[in-house]
Amino acid sequence: MIKDVFVVDASAHSYNLREDNYAAGRYSRGVVDAFYGAHYGLSPVGYRLQLARFPNVWVNLETTSNLAVAKPGAFERVIAGLITHAGEGALDRLMWASGATVLHAEPPLRWFWERFQFSPEMREREGLPEITEEIKRKILGLNYLRMHGLDVKALAKSIEGDEFAVERAKGKPEPYATTYSKGFAE
Repeated sequence: MIKDVFVVDASAHSYNLREDNYAAGRYSRGVVDAFYGAHYGLSPVGYRLQLARFPNVWVNLETTSNLAVAKPGAFERVIAGLITHAGEGALDRLMWASGATVLHAEPPLRWFWERFQFSPEMREREGLPEITEEIKRKILGLNYLRMHGLDVKALAKSIEGDEFAVERAKGKPEPYATTYSKGFAE
């Protein structure tokens, strides 16, 4: 798996996508090329074209997802750009990720689930689909499971009653209650 991250203030010439193109073309059967999906990605056409050209290229939205709350319009334009270039099938190769070590994962995730839609103007102008709950479920995890050949029902059964399920059953903890800073950040 290949991962690239697009840095906003760098020149497009800094990104040699030829290596990714080679890998995606050479290993088209089974090897997946996943990368950070054009963060602030209004200009990196190379990523969009890779998604359009290679069916084994998937987009990890790890850095892009942070735009969801901070700059929702930019997030909409990034996702619209990927779909406009690669077609509606690109929605089956987008994967949500949070970069939770940088920002808390919940606000962008909640915004995406509860509020993300293409504006009517954007949908009409670009010919974009409606973003349904089914599409959101794919982006939030089902695409990732499919990419790895995992069965959602079998996986859910295998984690029933594990330590995370036990903790989840206790309810959501207060902020910082599960960290070493407990008691200091009040």
